[in-house]
Amino acid sequence: MEGDLMIEQEIKSIISESLLLKYKKILDGLTPHKRILQINYYFDSPDFRLNSLGNTLRIRQKENQLILQYKYEKQYTGIQKTCKEFEVELQRFPSHISSNDFPSDTIDSDSLYKFAGNLITERLDYIYAETNISLDKSYYLGKCDYEIEIEFQDYNKAEAILKLLSIEKIESHEMGKYNRFVKELQRLEDENNEY
Repeated sequence: MEGDLMIEQEIKSIISESLLLKYKKILDGLTPHKRILQINYYFDSPDFRLNSLGNTLRIRQKENQLILQYKYEKQYTGIQKTCKEFEVELQRFPSHISSNDFPSDTIDSDSLYKFAGNLITERLDYIYAETNISLDKSYYLGKCDYEIEIEFQDYNKAEAILKLLSIEKIESHEMGKYNRFVKELQRLEDENNEY
């Protein structure tokens, strides 16, 4: 399978709904936004091996477009996350994903990954100072949470966005959407096993 291999750099943090609305008001005064509904369909082994390694295998649906994405080799430096990302557009939704479809140095060989569940995100996307700012409201397994993501090429521009939004301190956010989904799924399974 031929696709694109990229390096992603971002700052992200879970926020409250009130902070999301505050950031939206500031950003709306600077630049237009694009409203996006996206669905992440997660794939993993039954023991969630990819998640335990900090990796994410998903199909992201935006409108009628399906993009297979694999994020791996995540590194955290303070508040900054860097990872490798392989992606390719799909023509149809598969019943499973084979590691043999990926470049050999990206994912364990001879593994099949099955559908684990999905997460729906209402996203407001802004582009300002050559930086992508996303305000996300995500729904999964009966939960709803809010997040800001700042994806950048130049860290100085990302820092300027933090100042613009009056974000003086941001905690290193190492729990991405897939990790939150898996933790909630495991919590629900543990809860059900108690009865």
